[in-house]
Amino acid sequence: MLVINLSASLESKLMAVAQRHGKSPADMAAEALGYWLEVDEWAACRASSHQPNDETIRALEESLRGEGGKSYATTAELFAELDLEC
Repeated sequence: MLVINLSASLESKLMAVAQRHGKSPADMAAEALGYWLEVDEWAACRASSHQPNDETIRALEESLRGEGGKSYATTAELFAELDLEC
């Protein structure tokens, strides 16, 4: 178990976001933490001189806009596919 002390304003934001998504604050916090840890892994990949090609960039932009192409249900899915390109 991990215990995190949050400021009142951050706790308030977490509660509001969790309520909007119909999740418990603990589940929402775990999901957010997982997302940021994965984002950090991707940032480390980029910092190690990996630069995605134009096709990868276009696919990411389409996915974020929900247009055409493939969309990803989780960041883990996205990073797994990007790892194939890395």
